[in-house]
Amino acid sequence: MGNKGKTKKMVRFEVLENKDATKEKNVQEALNSKRAQKLKADLLEADNILRNEYAINLLLFKLKMINIELEKKYTRAVIRNIDSRIKSADSIIKKLQRKGYDISYAVAEEKLNDIAGIRAVCFFVDDVYEIAELLKRQKDIKLIKEKDYIKEPKKNGYQSLHLIMQVPFFAGETCIYQKIEVQLRTAIMDSWAELDNQLCYKKEFLNTENAEEELKAYSQLVVKMDKQMLQLRKQIKKL
Repeated sequence: MGNKGKTKKMVRFEVLENKDATKEKNVQEALNSKRAQKLKADLLEADNILRNEYAINLLLFKLKMINIELEKKYTRAVIRNIDSRIKSADSIIKKLQRKGYDISYAVAEEKLNDIAGIRAVCFFVDDVYEIAELLKRQKDIKLIKEKDYIKEPKKNGYQSLHLIMQVPFFAGETCIYQKIEVQLRTAIMDSWAELDNQLCYKKEFLNTENAEEELKAYSQLVVKMDKQMLQLRKQIKKL
């Protein structure tokens, strides 16, 4: 049966299926390449692990201290939870391939900002910006990039404030600045992001345009709810 006997939906599905098969083949080839194996070995090198863990632990400590300060200041909870992770080798390889970079740990350290990452989830949006300002005032770490996806959400509606920081790591007389990404968002933004992540694997089977519009619409509801919760908190404080 040629394309004449097929519906547009069937043809579109076959095109997407072929594209996905080609993409998956390329990904598998990249993951199994000698360069990928070398990157995986480098990621497990003790000094690379130590630098990333040090950057994470330092930022975790600073965020916990900031949280204590703000809880005393406002006599309420500020940060709901903090998570951290070191990006897996497979995730690094896939991202390098997607961006068209050479697959090596040295290139990953230079080009990628999120090998080490921390996410702090707050209750209110004004807390997000206050925590960000307090982090940026720290004299022993440097801000090298800031992406405000709260004021300017991504196309799909994703919202979060991303800070790319540099942490000094001293090895003997050598100082190496290790990059780490800090994501700050509200609990409502975090719930939306988690649901979006769960739906990602099925997006190719849906009308992409409609799915993106719906996700963006739900994201706007998130903005509205965050504003309403902030207003309610302020009203309660006046009582």
